Amino acid sequence: MSDYRDIFRKPETHNWFMAGHGFEHIRNFLLDIIKEATHEFYHSIRTEINRKQGFPENVVCSQCHTPNVLPCDADNKCCKYTKCSFHDIHKPHNCPSNNLCNEICKEIVDHHRF
Repeated sequence: MSDYRDIFRKPETHNWFMAGHGFEHIRNFLLDIIKEATHEFYHSIRTEINRKQGFPENVVCSQCHTPNVLPCDADNKCCKYTKCSFHDIHKPHNCPSNNLCNEICKEIVDHHRF
């Protein structure tokens, strides 16, 4: 037990603890920025879908998962092997909420860089 106490008293160990504490602060700061950017992106997508399809803003879907609306093709990183484990559980289908999730998926793919 005394071996651990000696390790904690070393200056190098103290520097590692301070670095870890700094990384936690940076993570929290970046997380706030990413959350804000993601919410703005989602609202811009919903506005675009509302303009194109006429969906009201209050229409939501809680029945779909990502594999349900993401098509299984060779361009997907998850589907390039012979057996697609991504779509084994959730088979691709159209969203029961007037294809809202499919439209959101299309908008994300259109805005996606790669």
